[in-house]
Amino acid sequence: MQTKVSVLTPCYNGEKYIDRYFQSLLNQTYENFEILFIDDGSTDNTKKIVYDYIPKFKERNVVLNYVYQENGGQASAINNGLKLVTGEYLVWPDSDDYYESDALELLAKELDKDKSLSSVRGNVIYRKEENLSLIDISKPAEPEKTDLFIDYLLFSKNVCCFSGIIMLRMKDFIEANVDLNIYPSRAGQNWQILLPITYKRKCKYIDKNIYNCVVRKDSHSHVQNDIMGERKKQEAHKDILITTLNKIKMSSSEKKKYIQLVNKKYNKIILKLKLKNFKIIQFILKMKKGRKNGKSDK
Repeated sequence: MQTKVSVLTPCYNGEKYIDRYFQSLLNQTYENFEILFIDDGSTDNTKKIVYDYIPKFKERNVVLNYVYQENGGQASAINNGLKLVTGEYLVWPDSDDYYESDALELLAKELDKDKSLSSVRGNVIYRKEENLSLIDISKPAEPEKTDLFIDYLLFSKNVCCFSGIIMLRMKDFIEANVDLNIYPSRAGQNWQILLPITYKRKCKYIDKNIYNCVVRKDSHSHVQNDIMGERKKQEAHKDILITTLNKIKMSSSEKKKYIQLVNKKYNKIILKLKLKNFKIIQFILKMKKGRKNGKSDK
């Protein structure tokens, strides 16, 4: 009997992408999984499309559980979905991306084989939105490394993607998150999931293509283009990291060390953004002054 996998997906206004996402799940070589689809207040045809797929998954003996919530962000949707998980393993893909057909099977087999693992990860394939053509296949810098806490904390070159390519052992996740509640920041949900389970626990890498990440210009990670928007995003990331660190059970000295690392990294990033913004403001003022002086000289 295959170990049951829970596929937890938050979604907001995903009508353009859900078909592709669901088709990738219908095409899975793995049989024993459930889908927990949390609609984060969509105003498009998301609900209708999901309901159209419920009987299709039923034919495969797969339960597609649709839950609607008022818009609260992806982390809030994950929190609602976590309470409904019945699988022993957990994945949390985005609805605008999609899996390779053998993804769940490859990941689940690794967790089945090695009970010392709390999680397993594979490769992410980055694709262009326009035609799904290949951009890159990202692999870790140190494939043999299994202690990834610092790598995720500081987003090192040893980690390339936070969701989709990773499968967690639910027992270990619950042990690290007893209340099944992650920090509901609107800036994301992945650090809150990954940091507790990679702290003192092993995550194995397999050199297999698992997940297709479609790079969209209007995606959550690409909408903040201006300097002030980028600064707010970095401040929100810093907040997520520190809040999550404070929730993890560890010694006060260790916690202090990690928080200092986060502060050092993000304070430096934020300072650079402040200086860049200051220089732009000074340039604009100089240009305005030049135009004003030019007019007065005539």
